[in-house]
Amino acid sequence: MPHKCGVNFVPKKARDVKSIDRISGLPDELLSNIVARLPLKDAARTAVLSPRWRRVWASTPLVLCDVDLFPGPFRSICLTYSFHRAVARDVALACRWLRVLADNTSTSLPSEVLFVASLVRLDLRHWDFPSTDCFPRASYVFPRLRELYLRDIHIGATDIDRLLQYSPELECVIFWMSVANMFQVLFAPSLERLIFWCPIPDVQHIHGSPIRLSIGYTNNLKVLGYLDPRIHELEVRSTVIKAETKPGPYSVAPSVSILALNVRFDVPKEAQMVPSFLGCFPFIHTLHSAGGDEPIGEPNFKFWLEASPIKCLKSTLRKVVVKNFRGYDSEFSFLRFIWERAKVLQKLVIDLASGDDPALIKEIITKLKSQACVRRVKGRKATFMLRSGGRKWCLNIASNLTLSDPFDF
Repeated sequence: MPHKCGVNFVPKKARDVKSIDRISGLPDELLSNIVARLPLKDAARTAVLSPRWRRVWASTPLVLCDVDLFPGPFRSICLTYSFHRAVARDVALACRWLRVLADNTSTSLPSEVLFVASLVRLDLRHWDFPSTDCFPRASYVFPRLRELYLRDIHIGATDIDRLLQYSPELECVIFWMSVANMFQVLFAPSLERLIFWCPIPDVQHIHGSPIRLSIGYTNNLKVLGYLDPRIHELEVRSTVIKAETKPGPYSVAPSVSILALNVRFDVPKEAQMVPSFLGCFPFIHTLHSAGGDEPIGEPNFKFWLEASPIKCLKSTLRKVVVKNFRGYDSEFSFLRFIWERAKVLQKLVIDLASGDDPALIKEIITKLKSQACVRRVKGRKATFMLRSGGRKWCLNIASNLTLSDPFDF
């Protein structure tokens, strides 16, 4: 209650309860976990709290992002082009904290970063990846690394293969707007998510040839996409997948349950790859498709009718999401292919490219009802949802490990 002098009076018991420091009473392991999740500057400030916090700070792997140039060991590193500006401002400081001399005119990542064994998450942006020839043989360079994000990175096939092989705990890899002549995933026993995205393929950067995505022994790989015929040539256990490739025992990846494709259905050579891709993943339960903006070719409807039986369509595919839908005949041909072949389909979601066009919505609904009636006559019912395009897919969504399906947003 208020004191007669106008100062608020707080009973002694209330003051004592309020002054209890419950956080400092936590075990060192939990305090270290808290510090490891803070931005580097905030983590450093915890050292002034008490001698115990200073001990925690000194022994905790930290998070380094760009210009936060403090000493490690590091729990996570995010290096972008702004690092060059930091070096330009104070080269001596950068060298002292990172022990790496990086010239501000170079775009090559200092190789010393590749020997930080405490890393759990590595996020690199706008760099040329250094050679991994310096990696010692038969050793784990990143024994704790679980997440790897490469955005706008130029990297060699051998370097990718070594990076994955020497990271035994790696669970998620995102290759975002990056370039490589081959992406080899030959042995990655812990890998669960492999995500690619390049919305505007630049064939000049890859010398007119697609990036060969080579998948070997990835028995825990569950999420894969976006596969794009313009960019990727898929190879599964030494079998290069072409149009009309028949799946065999050594050309399938049975662990994949969520698959995303980026295909223009009006381009025959791209659309014809869809059945071949689906044949490589016999147990997918969710399929995502993101198409092009405008029709640029003459669709071939006949091949959809002649496509060989596909195992996932017969027994496991329960959900299909078609994004950027514009109502073209080539898109409806794909939908009919799904309706007629997917025996256990439960849900079809269509994201409209123009969600605010009433005329287009009415036309699409009319066509969908017509197609769905054909399906109901055959006794195989599935619900469909028509919705606006929603928010744009981005790296933050793709890298959100709390999402069971990073393509459904």
